[in-house]
Amino acid sequence: RYHERYHWPLGAAILLLFVEMLMPERKRAKTRTSNIQHPTSNVQATTAVALLICVMVPRVAAASPAKALKDFNRGNFTNALTEYERLLAEQTRQQKPEDPRLQFNAGDAAYRATNYDAAIQHFSAVLAAQDIRLQAKAYYNLGNVHFRLGEKADDLDKLQEAWEEAIKQYDHAVALDKTDEDAKFNLAFVKNAVEQIKQFKEAMRRAKSEADSAVRRRSYHRAVEIMDALMQNKIAAKQFQEFTKKLKDIDAIANPQPATK
Repeated sequence: RYHERYHWPLGAAILLLFVEMLMPERKRAKTRTSNIQHPTSNVQATTAVALLICVMVPRVAAASPAKALKDFNRGNFTNALTEYERLLAEQTRQQKPEDPRLQFNAGDAAYRATNYDAAIQHFSAVLAAQDIRLQAKAYYNLGNVHFRLGEKADDLDKLQEAWEEAIKQYDHAVALDKTDEDAKFNLAFVKNAVEQIKQFKEAMRRAKSEADSAVRRRSYHRAVEIMDALMQNKIAAKQFQEFTKKLKDIDAIANPQPATK
C-alpha cells in the first residue's frame, strides 16, 4: 500500500496556531517587519521568524492561514482550499510572487477534498520552487493524485495511463530525494501494478480471440462460457458487456432450451 505524508507541514502549521494565540496581532506585525533580519537578537525576533516559516505567507485581510488550518484540521478540506486560494489570489493582486509552500498546502487540501484537478494544478506550481526537497514532496504527491485518478478509471487503458503517469512522478521524487523510502516503495508498487495490468490485458486479448474462434466454429455456447469467465473482472465486464450479451442471444437461438412441463 502506498503511503501519504502530509503531516510534516501540518506539524509546523499547528505551531502557528499556538503562537498566534500567545502573541497580540499588533506585536506580531511589528516583529515581522523590524526584526526578521536579526532573529537571534531577542525572544520576540526568534518567534517572528518561526511564525513566518509556519504561516507560509504574511497575513492578509482577504483570507486567513489560521482559518484555513482550522478548516483543514476539522476535515473541511473544501473550505481550507478556498482559504488557501484566496491567499494566493491576494498575493497575485499585490503583485507578490506566489509562495510555493502555500501552493503545497492548497494542493494538500484539494487532494483531501478529492478535487484532483485542483490538486494537480497546485502541486505542479510547487515544481518551480527553489527548495529541492519541497519539489520532491510535490512530485511524490502528484504521483499519489494520478494513482487515485487511475482508481477511478472505467477501463484498463485509462487505468494504465494514469498509473504510468504516477510512475513518472514518483521517479522524479526519487531522483530529487534518494532517501525518500515512501517514494521508492510507491514507485515499485505502481510499477508492479502496471505490469499486472499488461498481463491481464494480454489474457483478455487471448480470451476474446478464443471466443471469436468458437464463434467461427459456431460453438456459441463455448464462446459464452469463455466470456462469462472473463466478465468476472469488473473492468473487463464493462469492456465486453455488449459483446457477451450478443453472444448469449445468439446462443439462445442456436441452442434453444427445451420447454419445461
